[in-house]
Amino acid sequence: MIEINQQDFLIDDVIIESILDQAENSPYGARSLKQIIWNHFESILYEAPNYQTPVDHKPECWVNAIIKFNHTNKTLSVKNSEKEAVATTPTATKLLNTLPNSIKQKVMNGQLIRVTAYVENGDLVKIKA
Repeated sequence: MIEINQQDFLIDDVIIESILDQAENSPYGARSLKQIIWNHFESILYEAPNYQTPVDHKPECWVNAIIKFNHTNKTLSVKNSEKEAVATTPTATKLLNTLPNSIKQKVMNGQLIRVTAYVENGDLVKIKA
């Protein structure tokens, strides 16, 4: 059994023969065996249906980010000193509804409001007033 990206794979005789053939034909011989084994199972892993790359990080936290709502395209954006993140509909609406009504109205009216924003890969995923 071999574990790759937190998934276990069983090694059978056919797989072993295939791996040994590759190692035998490699100019590096047995020294390349580990990489050949890894490549074999990694290719199976990435070809598996519904595979998603594991996410090992938490959202970035932006304190005092400026929040704005765009009425034209119904997006919600936050900006810190260096970056900007956006939530589109329906996520933008859901995020707005997590704010207290008084703050939500100020955001909708275009007033300058600062929030704590949580961002993943440029996407706004959570806000706190």
